Amino acid sequence: MSIRKTVSLLVVALLVSGLAIVDDAYAKKKKETKTKVFDPRELCDRQYASGVEFKKNSRLIDAKDAFVTVIEACPDYRKAYVQLGNIELNLKNFPGAIENYEKALELDGTDMEAKEALGFAYQQSGRGEEAVDLFLGVLEDQPDRLSTVQYLAVAYEQEGKKPEAFMLYEKAYQSDQQIVGLEEKLTNLALELKQYEEAYAFTRRQVDRDSTNVDLKRKLAYFHLKAEDWEHAVDLYQKLVDQHGDDPGTLGDRELLAYSL
Repeated sequence: MSIRKTVSLLVVALLVSGLAIVDDAYAKKKKETKTKVFDPRELCDRQYASGVEFKKNSRLIDAKDAFVTVIEACPDYRKAYVQLGNIELNLKNFPGAIENYEKALELDGTDMEAKEALGFAYQQSGRGEEAVDLFLGVLEDQPDRLSTVQYLAVAYEQEGKKPEAFMLYEKAYQSDQQIVGLEEKLTNLALELKQYEEAYAFTRRQVDRDSTNVDLKRKLAYFHLKAEDWEHAVDLYQKLVDQHGDDPGTLGDRELLAYSL
């Protein structure tokens, strides 16, 4: 056999072998593609991300539609129920919010944020006792959860349980004294409960931070008056009259100054 013929046969053999390899690879790829199962979770994840983006941009209706699509495709997608609950809460559709939060908790009963939100929705729906029970349950698991402490304090206050509310607000204050409006809340509750020393202490702290606030100064002077601390009452009322003589409230200051003398 000539060398040329031998080479030709080798080339043909290599081509046939190469084609066989390509055919095998193609068949394998085709089989993998054919047997690959579509995972709807991937679509749900993408749709959920779109909903979050819509919500971030205050497009609540678009966000709501996106989250509804998610739970239609993936009924066990807990986070979508929470997001829907938040949107309904924002839209003041409290029954809708409650329904979605409850569904989320059916899927995962350990979701504390969903429990807090559900409790708040209960409060707004006039279901105060259920809200209290829910918050108490959260605090059994996480006694120092500050947000729940505040939620429960509000719930107690709405239920008329002022001493319990005061204790919880005070606990929150001890954890974080920077919570906006909490000192004023504690002051007013202390006054309602006739706990004048506590009310004075909270007001004193506010005055120390904001010495230009006339209303706080008046409140502080009033505490001295109630405690029959005439010297300090006279001093504070005199300063109010001298420094804020044009203020409409100064007339009352003058009367209380005269009473304190």
